[in-house]
Amino acid sequence: MFGVNVSPFLLSATIKYHIEKYREQYPAATEMLDTCLYVDDVISGAENISQALKLSKDADTIMKNASMTLRKWNSNNQTLMKTWKGEGLEIHPRHSEDSSQIPLSKVLGIPWNVVHDYFTIDVKGLMELDTSKSITKRVVLQSAGKIHDPVGFLSPYTIRLKCLLQELWLWKLAWDDELPPDIYAIWSQWWSELPLLSELKIPRMILDSSGDSSKDNPADLLTRGISVDALSTNSKWWNGSSFLRETDFLTKGLNEPIPERLYLIEMKKNSQIQKRSFPWH
Repeated sequence: MFGVNVSPFLLSATIKYHIEKYREQYPAATEMLDTCLYVDDVISGAENISQALKLSKDADTIMKNASMTLRKWNSNNQTLMKTWKGEGLEIHPRHSEDSSQIPLSKVLGIPWNVVHDYFTIDVKGLMELDTSKSITKRVVLQSAGKIHDPVGFLSPYTIRLKCLLQELWLWKLAWDDELPPDIYAIWSQWWSELPLLSELKIPRMILDSSGDSSKDNPADLLTRGISVDALSTNSKWWNGSSFLRETDFLTKGLNEPIPERLYLIEMKKNSQIQKRSFPWH
């Protein structure tokens, strides 16, 4: 049923139905296949090599019982790769330990250097955009659509282009109208930074945070945008707020009593919400 609209749903439903039969026998592998399967790619990890090996072998067994073979196993750990090969699992092709000669590996479409364990950004498609002609609203929109960033690594940079698009709508420009000089200057600055994206090396194990309400909140970068150069060295964006690195941040303040004034205010809010939740009373 390739090409039919319902095919992705049917595949997903079939896999979920199949793996549920193994939840008791292979609980960890079943959970991984249930939550870490993206279309036809399984993306997951483990705390150590032995755990990763058991997960992969169990997952391979489960899927083989449905005549579905998991192929191109890939890891940042060379020992695990060799062990997989010895166990008969089909590993991702590799020709050299030199990362420049390793066949391109991608995770959700993002290039992944498996030897040094970092992601890079592919801007080749965007750089091929013809900018020798007039820059119009259509060109700006095409540019926004050519950056593949499903995780949001580049959001502080790409938000600038989205804000520019919003500005263009306020100008009520037609799709093929040339950008006004001041708007073009903003576009030109954004475009000039594109080559720097290919130099970014994003560690796979980075900490992302968006829940801090203080001035250290990395989400604040999304409200104004920053340059690629500033983004590449911004510890707040790549590592999260500083309080997350405190050893007791999960328990800090849990044993402190809540001031009675704040407690009463919160109780009043909850009471009002409950009353509004049941309008028929």
